Amino acid sequence: MSKTRLYEYLIEKLLSSKYSETVVGDLLEIYEARAAFGRFRARVWLVFQLVASLYSLCKQNIYGGAALFKNYFLMAIRNLKKHRAYALINIFSLALGLSAAILILLYLQFEISYDRFHEDLDSIYRVSVRHLKEGDFESESHVFTPPMGEDMKKDMPEVENFVRMSTRRPMYFNVENKAFKEDYVCYASSQLFNMFSFKLISGDPQTALEDPFSIVLSEQAAQRIFGSEEPVGKTIQIGPEYLYQVTGIAEDLPGNSTIQFSALISFATLYSLPNMYLGWNGGNQYITYVKLGENTTQASVEEKFPDFMWRYINETVAPYGWKNDAYLQPLKKVHFHFDASSRTALANFVTFAAVALFILIIACINFINLTTARATRRAREVGMRKVIGATRGNLIRQFLGESVLLTGIAFITGIILAYVLTPTYNQLLNKELNPLQLVNLASIGGLFCLILLVGFASGIYPAFYLSSFQPVKTLKGVLHSGRGKQKFRNTLVVFQFVISVTLIICTFLIRDQLHFIKKYDLGYNKDNMLVIPLPDPAMRSKTEDMRAELLGLPGISQAAASSQVPYQGFTGNGYVPEGYTHSIMIRALDIDEYFLDTFGLKVIKGRNFSKDFSTDDQALLINETLAGQLGWEDPVGKTITRNGEWQVIGVVKDFQFDTLHDKVAPLLMTNNPWGTRFYYLSVKIKTGDMQGTLAAIEDIYKKYSPLISFEYLFLDDAFDRLYKSEERFERIFLYFSLLAIAVALLGLFSLSAY
Repeated sequence: MSKTRLYEYLIEKLLSSKYSETVVGDLLEIYEARAAFGRFRARVWLVFQLVASLYSLCKQNIYGGAALFKNYFLMAIRNLKKHRAYALINIFSLALGLSAAILILLYLQFEISYDRFHEDLDSIYRVSVRHLKEGDFESESHVFTPPMGEDMKKDMPEVENFVRMSTRRPMYFNVENKAFKEDYVCYASSQLFNMFSFKLISGDPQTALEDPFSIVLSEQAAQRIFGSEEPVGKTIQIGPEYLYQVTGIAEDLPGNSTIQFSALISFATLYSLPNMYLGWNGGNQYITYVKLGENTTQASVEEKFPDFMWRYINETVAPYGWKNDAYLQPLKKVHFHFDASSRTALANFVTFAAVALFILIIACINFINLTTARATRRAREVGMRKVIGATRGNLIRQFLGESVLLTGIAFITGIILAYVLTPTYNQLLNKELNPLQLVNLASIGGLFCLILLVGFASGIYPAFYLSSFQPVKTLKGVLHSGRGKQKFRNTLVVFQFVISVTLIICTFLIRDQLHFIKKYDLGYNKDNMLVIPLPDPAMRSKTEDMRAELLGLPGISQAAASSQVPYQGFTGNGYVPEGYTHSIMIRALDIDEYFLDTFGLKVIKGRNFSKDFSTDDQALLINETLAGQLGWEDPVGKTITRNGEWQVIGVVKDFQFDTLHDKVAPLLMTNNPWGTRFYYLSVKIKTGDMQGTLAAIEDIYKKYSPLISFEYLFLDDAFDRLYKSEERFERIFLYFSLLAIAVALLGLFSLSAY
């Protein structure tokens, strides 16, 4: 063949190339022809024709692909319009399932995001201590004595910085003869704003908590107390003697922060107050955070803890079988692993993730069942399309496209539903979740992938099943769906209701558990018990007079004063029992001689406090747990030392003063309150005219403290509030379970209709 004839042949082949499967052969022939042409002009011209041919080929394929996609899309829309009931049922059931999944995803994202806003999160740890008795575990807490962080920084070069905070406590702030109650007040060291990413709106983060008697307020606290005025530089009175200067305003903390406060008082203030016990034998009410330096591991610091703890505390307690083991808790893991509520938080997270998955599975099963049930109605369509040339691949793409399109519409509907339901959802969770939090690149990409996943998972079986029909038989009206297909649909329905029944059983189990908590015998009587906080020092100095007036009311049968009240736990201190040369941590409660009778507590050995014994201000009552821990078979007459020697005069039957998540801890009770004043009055109210009795109590309260608003709580209500998170979990679980069951029933109803 001559070069001219070869050239003409190649051009003809290029111009006739329309399908991608011939392009490899064309390119091979063009390459050989190009090698045959020796002249430069011929080679250039040939390359030009090659580019033109490839452009024409790509243009045809692109337009062909677009036309094919348009055809698939129009057919899917036409099919959905033709079968509106089917489309609406599938879209609605999928939308319900997807909206539930989105709402649960919001909750899961919020839980995962705890403390993630701190810039140095990976290097911040909380110190916790395990207390061991002769090698056996006794208790563990991240609340310990205050010198821990200071001595760690001094002895361990790996520790770059530390922050210590007190546990939260309520306080009354007096400003211009007005009292403001703040429930979340902490003492905190000056490095708090350097270590954590909390922001100050005004004030210097380096010095705001440096000087004694300085205080930082949150935005909301500043607004409550000072209104629109500039708070920085103003003073707040706390107690009868001390004035605190406002040195900063902190941006309100997000809900996903482990650390929460409405006001911070400088830790240096504690060193200026009397009798604060800030040594290793001090009050057990402080939390220590440390920041490790670069290239420092958690393990390298924990290796030094045995020697560190031995030098500062364990050497003195070792002869008596006691040991304190310290370790570090990564702040990023605290919420799910180390908080008091971690078990509940982690269980809720896993449970809701499973519920979201179950709801999606049920919705997908509905889609599969409805689509396969409609197979006979689309059999002629499948047969006709195969006769006119459609391949099985074309049909699979068509049906998968319909599935993805339907899922996309359901997703849009589900997102709208989730957005509308978010306010109600937030009330149930008691959180501030915002659907816009999901509007980011990662979430949008995840939702898009979820649409494809759900669309393909829902449509892949119907697509392959429908595309397998034989055209001759379907056009004749002969279609054997097969008992296997019916069994498959029945299996899916059974699986749906297995999930539904499982959710129902779990709901009843959770409800029974909550019922058990509410009916559990705590060891004391909390019914009709009114607790009155005494925030005013002037009021606390006249507790006995106030109690006498309250007992004069016809609606009150008993009243007692105490430093704290059961249900929320008591603080602990270091005490040296008889026979010991070192202190051990024991919970402490200061009570008057009427407390045991008012709460129905029983003395099982010895006697109660009494005004008939002048020495009772140096006497103690202990609970059964403490007597057992100390190994005292006959505790009466034994002594315990702290700022003097205290004699045990009785043993009280154990009662649950912590939450039911904790075991009963060792406890001692004194008749000599710290500062000689009690902080609570507990009043036993007779059933009858409750409103009249409360009004009379308020009149007496105002007589002793006219500036502070009358606040009270019923002990049974306060106890119930401790388990509000469990109640919210039970309620939300119930709602999602009912939703899953509704979606399953909707699918069953639709299937029966077909």
